Amino acid sequence: GLGDICSSRRDYQQAVNYYRRAVKLMPSDFSARVKLIGALYRSGRQQEFITELKQALESRPRDEQAYVQVVRMLIGCGDMDGARNIHSQGLQNAKTTDSLELMADQLNQDPSISVCMIVKNEEEMLPECLDSVRDWADEIVVVDTGSEDRTIEIAESYRARIFHQPWEGDFSKHRNYSIEQATCDWIFIIDADERFEPEGVEMLKRTMNNPNINVISINVFNVYGDKHDVKTFLPSVRAWRRELGLKYEGIVHNALALGEHPVYRLPVNLRHLGYDLSEEKMRQKHERTKTLLERQLEEDPDNVFALFNYSQVLRTYNGRFAIENIPTILETSERAVRLSDPTNKRQRHLHLMCLEQIAASYFHQKEYEKAIEYCDRALELKPDYLDPLMIRANCLYRLGEGEKASEAYLRYLEAQAAYDPGRETDPIILGHVDGRAPAQYSLASIAYDSGDLEAARYHFEEALRVRDGFKDAYARIGQIYYDDGDFDQARRHFLKQLETGKKTVNTLLGLALIYKQTGMSENAEEYFREALELEAFNSEVKAKYGRFLLEQDRVDEARNMIEDAIKHDKDKLNSLRWAGQLYTEFGQHELSADCFARILETFGDDPDSLNDQANCYYQQKEFEKAVKLYQRAVELASVKPVTWRNMGLALFQLNRCEEAISSLETYLEQCPHDLDVVHVAGDLYSKTGQFDKALNKYEIYLSKNPVDTLAMFNLSECYLNMGHIDSAVMGYKRVLQIDPEFKPASDRLSQVLEPANQT
Repeated sequence: GLGDICSSRRDYQQAVNYYRRAVKLMPSDFSARVKLIGALYRSGRQQEFITELKQALESRPRDEQAYVQVVRMLIGCGDMDGARNIHSQGLQNAKTTDSLELMADQLNQDPSISVCMIVKNEEEMLPECLDSVRDWADEIVVVDTGSEDRTIEIAESYRARIFHQPWEGDFSKHRNYSIEQATCDWIFIIDADERFEPEGVEMLKRTMNNPNINVISINVFNVYGDKHDVKTFLPSVRAWRRELGLKYEGIVHNALALGEHPVYRLPVNLRHLGYDLSEEKMRQKHERTKTLLERQLEEDPDNVFALFNYSQVLRTYNGRFAIENIPTILETSERAVRLSDPTNKRQRHLHLMCLEQIAASYFHQKEYEKAIEYCDRALELKPDYLDPLMIRANCLYRLGEGEKASEAYLRYLEAQAAYDPGRETDPIILGHVDGRAPAQYSLASIAYDSGDLEAARYHFEEALRVRDGFKDAYARIGQIYYDDGDFDQARRHFLKQLETGKKTVNTLLGLALIYKQTGMSENAEEYFREALELEAFNSEVKAKYGRFLLEQDRVDEARNMIEDAIKHDKDKLNSLRWAGQLYTEFGQHELSADCFARILETFGDDPDSLNDQANCYYQQKEFEKAVKLYQRAVELASVKPVTWRNMGLALFQLNRCEEAISSLETYLEQCPHDLDVVHVAGDLYSKTGQFDKALNKYEIYLSKNPVDTLAMFNLSECYLNMGHIDSAVMGYKRVLQIDPEFKPASDRLSQVLEPANQT
């Protein structure tokens, strides 16, 4: 029983292990031995298969049923040559051959295949489609519904049997008409914009040879672009025995009425190019499908399949999610969910896909919590459903739940790695059958935002390993190397990004900054200009280009570029402040003052801008203007201590000593450890004759700077002015010990000591 379960899951290696144990426990059970032989064949263990097969038949060389079981097993494996060989041995060796003789007709002829299709104006697509089936189809049945191009001529060149039926806006009617014209054992359905992959032909024919299989579902990959990248995936019933008399239902997106016939999943592939047509053809196709579905729903409003397809056609337009259709999509999908039963195998896939449609709609409507709710409902029914796994992760990312989003993306990647399209039993459309690149990219972005640059680099590289040139992954890796100061690796990755043809502003800007850093100014300017050609109003590029021009001492050009950056930056306050600080850095204090003046004029007084503009005037030695601005700043409640300091220094320059002292003391109350200001305060006290207070400031300063000769000299001067001659002399001598060439101290010492020498 365990062996059978593993076989049904196509885990033939494990099935072999269980069947071997069964045979060991029950050596006389020939059925278990035959199942072991079949599992060995399917797992590709050819030598063991041959050995077991030989031993099995040698153990029962005269038993007709032994040969019958082995022949059936080989037919089930699709090995018709092997089945015929064993059948022949049985006819020669078995005691009786009645059952074997009944199998003769089945073995002597491969089943024939009718490829059936409906077409209209398909001269572009049809040849490649027919090329993919002509070598293995016994007949090609083409029903033309009114072509006006070379479609008929092309079909005739492939010896197709051509029938005509005027288009009546009912896909099922025309599809069923094509089936009615078929004459072979098997029907195979294909459209002009589809191609059957040749690697699957042998497996398809082997499966059709199996008398126990009547209906076959294959993999359909919707692809686009020159490289035929996968867009979406779904399993689709495309082949069945003609004798079943199966028909399609529904005027559009027709569904095969299977009844209770079991479906065999076969891992062979069909590529569908129907989503990569011209914009006009896609528009026509979209409108035609939408109109037909609306007509069908008018006639049958509770048709779950039509409701699903109507939501699906509303969902996408011109390659984008049609946000304007979301209310209708939600209404239609929710109705389909209510009407469908997930325990019914014919409705389960529709129920699941409608839950996903609702989740996707809420995601695009930025209602992420609701989207997660519907993802979870779908995942309760189908834990490996890749689309809601991806949507759920994307929702958590948009909600800023970085850690939870990372876990969700890793859950998707784990499910995607284990997912085998050939084993999918739910005929669901998958948009994220291979979303490894975007999942890895998102993991990288989360890691980057959290500061884990090593993890970010790893995941960006994984995204590129899966899909070379994905998004701007090379540029993002380049930025990480740039931030680390590894300019060679950064430049290499930025250039790789350009090689992909996906030129981004960040890539060009990164190269410009690297060449600037390495002194290659001409190259840097080339990339700055190229970045602006790509995005003419990018304020970040203009700002950094402006800095570059300032470094080149091209002030007028820099000013024009920076003004453009300010003009196109939505955050005018931030851009003006940045420009003011940049001009200050390069000594352009007049330009800097203008920036801060514009901030004050536009946004009103704020202490930082008042302080910054005052500093510009201070640097230009316009101390009166500076003081007025400092005074406006300190009247505001949120003024920083530095403004008191700056105002004190400006007042000092104006020789307004008492005011300067007051301002600096206010500053020192908040920042008592700023020894430079302590020194200035000492000088001011000394200048105003307040020697005792000056003495205190100098002593505080010298406690941390004991070898500062100027401070020691000023301290000594205070002692002298206070009449403490001995202390003054000791101070002057200490200055000369530190610096014998300090002439003011030697002169003052001579003056002080001269009267004593005369006495």
